[in-house]
Amino acid sequence: MACAWRWVCALCTCPLFCWVLCTGVLPAVLLACTPIHYRPLWQEVRFRLLVCLLGLLLVASLGALNHKEVVAFGRNHAKAKALITVGNYVYSSIRYTMKKFAVPLGFVHVGEDAKNRRTHYAHGICAGGG
Repeated sequence: MACAWRWVCALCTCPLFCWVLCTGVLPAVLLACTPIHYRPLWQEVRFRLLVCLLGLLLVASLGALNHKEVVAFGRNHAKAKALITVGNYVYSSIRYTMKKFAVPLGFVHVGEDAKNRRTHYAHGICAGGG
């Protein structure tokens, strides 16, 4: 062990135990005791689609009412615009996966067949060389 026993005892305080109890143990017990009743599949899907459509309708109405402010915000805060798009996370996940599982390519020398420009001019090969 890298740390001393006294350090561990100093960190274990009554407020810490109350915090863990109130924010970890108690919610977990309440969640485990809560009965969850699902509707039939077609009703559940219909309800979730309705909630999604209502959310889209709300966002569209806010955008229609405040379109000038929304456009100005998007124009003036390009970084914030990149943070709120879902595509950012999707693109990053795909990019990470591609890099993680990509097959490394071997090193290839490029331009070994190139010739010195002075020798071409000296022999009159290039235009204007003679």
